Amino acid sequence: MQESEDCIDKFLFPEVNQVPRAAKFRSNKPVILISSRVHPGETPSSYTMRGILKFLCDKKDARAMLIRKYFVVKLVPMLNPDGVYRGHYRMDVFN
Repeated sequence: MQESEDCIDKFLFPEVNQVPRAAKFRSNKPVILISSRVHPGETPSSYTMRGILKFLCDKKDARAMLIRKYFVVKLVPMLNPDGVYRGHYRMDVFN
C-alpha cells in the first residue's frame, strides 16, 4: 500500500520522526510470528531460525507453499542484538 505504518509512542522512541515508517501491508491472512534468539547463550536458536527460513523459502516444498499461501509469516531472528553481540544477559548497548 502507499500508506505508512502508524507511529510508535514518541516518548519511547524519540527518533520516530527521523526514520521513515514501513509501508502498510494489507492482508486478511492470519499471522504467524516466530521469534528466535534473545540471550547470548541461545546459540541453537540461530540454527533453528536458519532452518525455518530455509524451509519457508523452499520453492519445491508443498508444505512451505501452503504456509506462504494461507499465512503471513513474520520472523524476528534476534530480539536483543546488542546484548547478544556483547554477551550480556538482559542488557542492551546502553548497559
